[in-house]
Amino acid sequence: MGPVYATPLDMWQLALPPDTLFQDQGIEPGTWTSPVKTGTGTGSMAVALESNPRSDFSVLVRCVSGGELNVYGLINPGPVPRFVISLDAGVTFSPQLTPKDDGCLSFQKGGFTVEFKNGVAAPSFNVNDEWTFSTTASPDVLRFLSAASRYVDGKLKNTYSTPLTEWGDDLKLVVCQIARWFLILRRGLDKGQDFEVYNPVDARQWLEETGKGYNQAAVKENGSGFVFADWMVARAPFRTGWRF
Repeated sequence: MGPVYATPLDMWQLALPPDTLFQDQGIEPGTWTSPVKTGTGTGSMAVALESNPRSDFSVLVRCVSGGELNVYGLINPGPVPRFVISLDAGVTFSPQLTPKDDGCLSFQKGGFTVEFKNGVAAPSFNVNDEWTFSTTASPDVLRFLSAASRYVDGKLKNTYSTPLTEWGDDLKLVVCQIARWFLILRRGLDKGQDFEVYNPVDARQWLEETGKGYNQAAVKENGSGFVFADWMVARAPFRTGWRF
């Protein structure tokens, strides 16, 4: 098992339109822990079951403006609360976000939706109420990125000594496009979506040309860098039928 040349975050940033691909149970979603709350408000928060976290995150959701969620048919006794979300345990935060009337707040950057509910008595949400939970990426995305990395090794080994020890965005992009294609072949597309839009023609061409030495990939090779290329492809009967 060699190195994986792209991360799930690379996959979502470089190859997966977030609103049109894999936002369902067609692939196994990532996981999350139960949110842990600190604070004085009586409201609650949960992670929606349809979520599919994009990577391993340490999530912190913080209320920055207290209030009550809107309830249909009732006059809201206070303002609607606003929240910020961090994916790195509070080092950086999103802009302020307001839940929809149903209490849902989708955070596309993280690949998940959180659902807020008012408490039995006001105030439901107070400033500095916080919820923390952790996430993991889809095991299917992880597996296909690993498989695509080995696929790329096979295409490059006549020019580069693989597995590689360092690589750039050019290789990450190609690995993500190859992994996306094989994921699509396994899952299929929804009605009205076009397979050819996602066919990695350019990625395959890049691999072919790089494997022949026409492109210079931004990589660092494994070992000495000397490669003994296969100049001829053995074909039966010569591969197995030699007689002396």
